[in-house]
Amino acid sequence: QARVLWHGNFADFPYRHGEGIFQAWAQINDAEFSFDPHWPSIKNMQADLLFENASMTIQSEAGTLFGLPLGQGVTASIPDLFKADQLLIDIKAQAEAEAVTGLMLASPLSGSVGSTLEYLGVSGPVAAKVQLQIGLKAAGARALGQVDFQDNRLAIRAPALPVEGLSGQLTFDNEQLDASDLRFTAEGVALQASLQGRQQANAYQV
Repeated sequence: QARVLWHGNFADFPYRHGEGIFQAWAQINDAEFSFDPHWPSIKNMQADLLFENASMTIQSEAGTLFGLPLGQGVTASIPDLFKADQLLIDIKAQAEAEAVTGLMLASPLSGSVGSTLEYLGVSGPVAAKVQLQIGLKAAGARALGQVDFQDNRLAIRAPALPVEGLSGQLTFDNEQLDASDLRFTAEGVALQASLQGRQQANAYQV
């Protein structure tokens, strides 16, 4: 399905000052969206594709990303196609922590966010947000985001310590991790902790 709306003088396109409007909408069904070669692709995607004046937006309606059900959780956009320096991918997912950990391990964040979540052994539902800023003229991508914990469990590898009631937020900017107010209970004792992860010369250190 597709629809086009065009109102205004062609010479004034892309109507940056409200002289008119151009919209072209199409429905995408059962597609595979590979937005970056280093990230898993979105499969079985249903989405709305909208060109509006100078912008382009793809809004998901269904699909999976490395097994994560996405629903309306993915937006891909280029704010100005005439000055297209970046493709922005916004991903939001409510999912089990193990599934989010698997996605991070399958991405360029494997050695930082992925390995940290795996080491902590987080389980239970979490809310995750990722924004990818993918260069269209210059190679490279920046990944920003957060993972929100609410009453999660941890099975830390070493020292082996069962943790319950984890709440707080972990944020990341590429390989840089920060969590300043993590609250949890370990062996009946209420605790608070912070976490930082940085790439060092020879290894990643948390």
